Amino acid sequence: MNNSAYKICKKTVMDTSDPSIIFDEDGISSHYWNFQNIVSPKWRIGSVAGGRIFDESRRIGPITLIPLPPQPRSSRLSSSRALGAGLSALEGGLRLRYEFRREFAPYVGVTWQRRLFRAADQARGNGERTGSLRLALGLRLWI
Repeated sequence: MNNSAYKICKKTVMDTSDPSIIFDEDGISSHYWNFQNIVSPKWRIGSVAGGRIFDESRRIGPITLIPLPPQPRSSRLSSSRALGAGLSALEGGLRLRYEFRREFAPYVGVTWQRRLFRAADQARGNGERTGSLRLALGLRLWI
C-alpha cells in the first residue's frame, strides 16, 4: 500500500489499497484511463457474436462481417445416449449483416460444427456424420 494519504478515484471505486494505482491531478485513477483508452474502444455491447465483449467484427458502411470463433461445447453424463461428461463438439461460423437502420438489420451466415471424442465415435457407430455446415438467415430488430 502507498505511504501517501488514502484516496478514492473520482470516476471508479478504486482506491489506494491497490499498490499499483496512480492518480492524476484531477483525482482520476490510472485504471480508469487504461479502461477508457484500451478496453472501451473494443467494447461491443449487444454483439451478435455470442455476447462476447471483444470480437473482431469488421464494418464497411452499413455492412458488418462478424466472425463466430470456434466455441467448445460440453455434454453432461448421459447413459441413455452413451455420452460421457466433457468436451463433445466444436462450433464456429461467420455472419454478414446489412443495417438498413440501426433497428433493422437482416443477416446471413454459416455455422460449422464438429463432434469430438466419444460423441464422434457414437455418431459414426450410428452411421451419422461427425461434422455439419448450416446456413443461418435472420433479422435483428430493436423494439
